[in-house]
Amino acid sequence: MSKLDHIPVEQQSLIEAFIDALWMERGLSRNTLDAYSTDLAALAQWLEQHDSVGLLAARRDQLLAYLAYR
Repeated sequence: MSKLDHIPVEQQSLIEAFIDALWMERGLSRNTLDAYSTDLAALAQWLEQHDSVGLLAARRDQLLAYLAYR
């Protein structure tokens, strides 16, 4: 089971594309990329549960609420 399995497919695709871009542009380590992926998946899941929005639609106030939650 992937850490992305619990979020909608479109959010999984966004995260995977972002991780791929980080790897290609910055050559980050697998551990760093995995950490980014885990953090973004947790954010996507929280946004879906609390506001029913995706990563690209998240507003500043929602991101601040997530940070306060964490």
